[in-house]
Amino acid sequence: MSTSWTARVWTSARHVADNIRFFAEPLPGQGRQPGGAEDFGPVGVDTELVQDIPPRDAG
Repeated sequence: MSTSWTARVWTSARHVADNIRFFAEPLPGQGRQPGGAEDFGPVGVDTELVQDIPPRDAG
């Protein structure tokens, strides 16, 4: 199945915006935003967009 160029651009734009929110807004249950991985470490939560992505098959 082929994904249209428009759909790929829209998906990329959504992920870029989600990435910005990840570092700029507090994550659920965290009370503060990561700001950067070195200062914050593993957080154990994701944004709603990332949580809704089904896992890839291991094959």
